[in-house]
Amino acid sequence: MSSSTANKAEFQDGGMPVAQPVYLVDQSGNYTASGGGGGSSDVAIHDNTTISNHLAVDGTGKIGINNFPATQPVSGSVSVSNFPGTQATTVTQPDTTTTGTITAAQPVIGTPVTNATVTFVLGTGQSVWGAVLSGTFSAGSTIVVDHSRDGGTTWIASSFKVSGSLQSTPVQSVIGGATLELNGNDAGVSHLRVRCSVFQGGDSISVSIRAGYGIGSIGLLSSIPAGSNTIGGVQIIDSAGTNKATIDASGNQLVKVTNANTNGQATMSNSAPVVLASNQSPVPMSPPTSSTSALTSVAAVTSSTQLLAVNANRKAYRVYNDGTSILYLAESGSASTTAYTVLIPANGFFESPVTPVWQGAVFAIWSGTNGNARITELS
Repeated sequence: MSSSTANKAEFQDGGMPVAQPVYLVDQSGNYTASGGGGGSSDVAIHDNTTISNHLAVDGTGKIGINNFPATQPVSGSVSVSNFPGTQATTVTQPDTTTTGTITAAQPVIGTPVTNATVTFVLGTGQSVWGAVLSGTFSAGSTIVVDHSRDGGTTWIASSFKVSGSLQSTPVQSVIGGATLELNGNDAGVSHLRVRCSVFQGGDSISVSIRAGYGIGSIGLLSSIPAGSNTIGGVQIIDSAGTNKATIDASGNQLVKVTNANTNGQATMSNSAPVVLASNQSPVPMSPPTSSTSALTSVAAVTSSTQLLAVNANRKAYRVYNDGTSILYLAESGSASTTAYTVLIPANGFFESPVTPVWQGAVFAIWSGTNGNARITELS
């Protein structure tokens, strides 16, 4: 007798299993499956020409399928257990492009002219665009850029920047003469077009537009996008590109003194001006010193006479009038009793100011001829 247990076929003799071959046939009597004898309880299904197994049931009831395609079509609903609720996905938004040729002018923004514009439809979320103008593009042709927010019905002039120029100077038109690259940032725009407002006969301007996703470049005069923005150090430069001051990422202002002299005192033109605080406490000063002096004497006369010659190394000078006549001293090239710097009476003494130090010639004249000028020059 035969019975089916755990999806296996067995022959029993007196209650004991007997290993016998098992054959499965179709309605036409062709063999479609066989079970091996010799103590095996496996069942294998194969076709009638190739003995290699296509489907097998082993002794434990497991089904194995050979040559099973790696990809299977699925219809209907599919349920997957233990599938994470959140999946990490990288989405890449490709740029979109268009090209065209301009051979005419459209001076008025709302009056269409054939072949005067190249129009581009921006994708949802696209705001950054660039355009290359090439071909025959002479200085007699002028290009502008317009944008539309309502699907191309209403057009408004756009500002843009020209590559190679200052990023802080947007423009609304360019003239030809060379290949130009334009770039702009028009958030919320549905259409963009490059338009020729003035056309030079014979020109054929090739236009290539590419649009993408992003916030665009930020120039010095551009608005920073809303939200928390971290900016690194900022440099302030002059028109020649020389760095004058720096503000680091922590907000510390570092002023660069270009005329600083690290080797000691410099001339006024090569020194940085310093402004003291309104409540500045007294600043200690170091008076100038000298270790070299020259002593001379000049007899009193009633005509202008030189006491000291020009001396670029002079630090100070002193004059003592040891006579009974008045001495008229002039820090100038001549002296008189009516044009002088200081009057030194008989037995009087004069000491030159420390600052500024007069290093030019010193002349004198007396009211009489009695006495001498005793002079000390420090250098």
